[in-house]
Amino acid sequence: MSIEKILSRKEVSDFLEKNSWQPVDIVTHGATSDILIIEKNHEKLALKLAREKAREIVLREHRVLTYLNTTEPESNVPEVSGWLEEIDGFLMEYLLSPTPEMKQPETWCIELARALRGIHNIKLPEIEGIPDDRPDIHLTVSKRFADHCAVIHRGNEYWKNLPNEYVPVLEMVRSHYGTYIALIPDVEKALANIRPALTHGDLAGDNIMSRSDGIPVFVDWGEVRISSGMLDLACLLTFMDWSEETTERFLVEYYGREGLEEVLPGIQVVRRFYRYLTCVSCLWWLIQPEEEKLDTVGRAFFERIITKL
Repeated sequence: MSIEKILSRKEVSDFLEKNSWQPVDIVTHGATSDILIIEKNHEKLALKLAREKAREIVLREHRVLTYLNTTEPESNVPEVSGWLEEIDGFLMEYLLSPTPEMKQPETWCIELARALRGIHNIKLPEIEGIPDDRPDIHLTVSKRFADHCAVIHRGNEYWKNLPNEYVPVLEMVRSHYGTYIALIPDVEKALANIRPALTHGDLAGDNIMSRSDGIPVFVDWGEVRISSGMLDLACLLTFMDWSEETTERFLVEYYGREGLEEVLPGIQVVRRFYRYLTCVSCLWWLIQPEEEKLDTVGRAFFERIITKL
C-alpha cells in the first residue's frame, strides 16, 4: 500500500488536514492494517488504519493496548490515543527498529525476558473479543496446532498459487509431518497446568521495536489471546535463533534458575513443534493475495528455519 493510496481515502486525508499532520512514510503493512508515519512540529507519530474487513481485529488491538498502557509494565507496549471512529484507526507513539548495538544478544535477551515476563504476569483483562484458550489450555492449543499443520496435506488445488521454487519445500515439510505430529501428546503435557497469560502471539519480524533509550516495545497485537506464555517464548526463540548459551540466559531471566529446571523439557518440545508450525505457516502465507504475501524478511526467515527441521 502506497502513501498515495492511503491518502486517496477522503476520511484519512481530511483527518490529516484538519489536524495539520503531514504524512512522511509507511513503516509497515500487513493483512489487517496500514501504518502511516505522520509529522507535525518535528513530532512524529504512527497512524494505524484498519484495512477493509479487519476493523474488529484492529479495534481489539487498540483495546488491549489501552489496557496495557495503564498496567505495569506499560513501558514495553506503545502508547496509544483514543480510537478514531472517523478513520477506523488510532494514533500511537513513533518507535524505532532496534539497532545492532541494541540487539547485542547478551543484553537484548535479558531486556526481552524481563519485558515479556512482566506482561505475562499482569492481571488478565476482561476485554470482549480476545480469543481465550481456557479452561483447558493444553487441549485447546494442541488441537489448534494439529489442525493448522494438517493443511500441509491439502491437495494441489489448495496450493496452486505457491511459487514454483517452493514446491520442493512443500514436499519436504510434508515428509516431516509424521515426526512432528507425534509430538502433540508431549505438547499437551508441557502445557498442562500452566497459568494463563495475556500473550502477544506473533513475536517475530518487526513486532519488536525500540524506544531511543533501547527499551524494547512489543507492537502489532492483532494475534493477542489468553493462553500459555510458553507459546510467546517458543515464537520469540524461533525467530531470534540465539545460541544455546544466550537462550539459556533468556530463559533463566524469565523463569529463574530453579523454575527453569522444572519446565525446561516442556519448553524444548514446544519450541521444536513451533518450528514446524512456523514452516507450515510460512508456506500458507506464500499462497495469500499479493499484499498479504510473505515479504522479503519473512522469506529469509523461512529459508533459515526450514534447514532446522
